[in-house]
Amino acid sequence: MYLWDTKKLAYELQEGTLTKKTLLCYILIYFVLECIFTSGSFIQYSFQDSNYKSLLIWDLFYLATTVFFIVLAFKKNEQGDGNFFLERILCLSFPILIRILVYSIPFVLFIYAMLGLIADNQIEKYNTFILEAYEIGAVVLSYILAYRWVHRISHGLVTKN
Repeated sequence: MYLWDTKKLAYELQEGTLTKKTLLCYILIYFVLECIFTSGSFIQYSFQDSNYKSLLIWDLFYLATTVFFIVLAFKKNEQGDGNFFLERILCLSFPILIRILVYSIPFVLFIYAMLGLIADNQIEKYNTFILEAYEIGAVVLSYILAYRWVHRISHGLVTKN
């Protein structure tokens, strides 16, 4: 399993050398991580925040973004070789999500540090907005990267090195 190296994973997906057991592991790990990092915050705020309309808007945007990018990636895969779409999109989502999480942690900490320097009460005021904006940004970025890799794989553009 590749935790970080998306290019090597993309090459194996292109060549069809991943085992079914490895594919299943990628799919399961991805969905567990997605549930923890996206749905978890919705559950947290749905019981604490009285502003359900804004939460509903965020969730509808998340759903619309998901459907849009999955359909877009599927069409791009069909324009290429048309094979193994589910394996490609799901397996690639795992290392893409890991990279986004690792690269975004310093950014989120910087935002909180800047708010803390401005005034201590600013963090509470903007906490929900910062977390929801982070989630939407991470989701959109992950779909853009997955779309790009599906395009490259389906058109045979991934090299081994």
